[in-house]
Amino acid sequence: MVAGIGSYNPAVGLVFTLSDGIHTENVTFKFVILDTIAPELTITGATADGIAMGGDLANGYILVTGNDPMLDRLVQFADGTVSSEPLEDSYFGLHFVEAESTVTAAELKAYYDARGVPEPYLAFLKGAADGINPFVYIKGTTVKLVDAAKHAIDGSDVDMTIPDNFPLGTYTVRGVIKDGAGNETTVTLKLIVVRSLMVTEADLKFAYLPTGPYSALAGSLTSGFEMYLDPSVDWYYLDTDNIVTNNPLADGSYPFYLSPDTTSPIFYVKVVGTTYTLIDAYQGDPNPLRINGDFAPGTYTYTGQLTDVYGSSAAVSIDITFIDALSWLQSNTVLSSVSGTIADLKATFPASIPSVIVAEPYVIDSRMTLAQALPVGTTVTVFRGGVEILSDITLSGTGPFWFTELFDPDAPRAAFDAGYGGAVEDYVITLDGSVAFDFATTLKVESVISKDGFTTETVLDDITLDAAIPRKLKRQRWHTCRLTLS
Repeated sequence: MVAGIGSYNPAVGLVFTLSDGIHTENVTFKFVILDTIAPELTITGATADGIAMGGDLANGYILVTGNDPMLDRLVQFADGTVSSEPLEDSYFGLHFVEAESTVTAAELKAYYDARGVPEPYLAFLKGAADGINPFVYIKGTTVKLVDAAKHAIDGSDVDMTIPDNFPLGTYTVRGVIKDGAGNETTVTLKLIVVRSLMVTEADLKFAYLPTGPYSALAGSLTSGFEMYLDPSVDWYYLDTDNIVTNNPLADGSYPFYLSPDTTSPIFYVKVVGTTYTLIDAYQGDPNPLRINGDFAPGTYTYTGQLTDVYGSSAAVSIDITFIDALSWLQSNTVLSSVSGTIADLKATFPASIPSVIVAEPYVIDSRMTLAQALPVGTTVTVFRGGVEILSDITLSGTGPFWFTELFDPDAPRAAFDAGYGGAVEDYVITLDGSVAFDFATTLKVESVISKDGFTTETVLDDITLDAAIPRKLKRQRWHTCRLTLS
């Protein structure tokens, strides 16, 4: 029977006193307690220069860099990262695993060479790229990341140091940590190096209906876009289907404002994967951005920002110059005469006719008005480009006379289409008649377009020319240039 229990001495053991009633004997039991439980590392996150990084332990922590070769980034575990038990007082090396990374050892070594890393750091870092030297340490007493090269060469404990122009890609490192009893746990870390978001180009396109079809606007993100508007059109619709970035954009709707305002969005850039849409802020999704045809001409700057899948954002500024297409045509269509008389008239049209005008049912005609009626019996002949197109017609009164109606009162007017782009037209008009006195008058020529039967019209240009019939002269040539003639 147990007669008593003595004291416990870890060095000796636990002493029991045994007795059978006659004999008494002390028996010592020594217990050996073995620690076989491996430590568990709880990583709460990662920081770069003290700022939380995106990502997670399983998929990798994201380091957003700016490609500045003079800047070093300091990567560390986030606060609250702990081990389930004290670790061995040591530095545990984590080595580069090339097979599980998107950057190769050769690429890393080439980078170090190009960077001009001095020895002995160069040799150490190349060894790390080959998986021989550690890529980074975990310090056991603090559970912190320590830059491997600086610790091994300088003996200093510095946060893991990554140059800001480090090669882009995913880096996987792996190693073993130990507790005081030597129990091991494998630790795998992933670092994803990306560049900060850059938006380098985008397109803009317009349509006459929300459903399209859409046509590209002239211009670019860097130089700005131009959009012609016909003030008689109720609405135009704007959209985009191409935004060029260095990183994939995160899904979402990003507000854009009319600068300098930042409170009331004008439109949203909606991102769903690689599908981009401009959403009108006033009408809401799914309505595309719309612009009224009589929108005030001028250059407008729309500002906002886009964000990539790594959480990096970039400011974006879009300049759009809206142009009144009818006013532009008036400024770029010219009726001219070298002599200032009907002897030479020239109509010069702009190099191209805005597509928003061509898309509408505009027609063109020339209107001519005399200051005084021609003498009775005077006939008029018109040549275009040297070809006689009207012969010996008479004009009664002062007009106005529509050129098309001189051919046939019911003749349809010519469509004002793309064919007028770059057109230059010369006309010659001759007068036949006998007068007993010098006759002088003026002729006003107007080039006019309309899309509603000339209920409303736009005069592209006009010119007033001298015309005269000298006494006893029966014929004088008029050189006139058709601007709206058909």
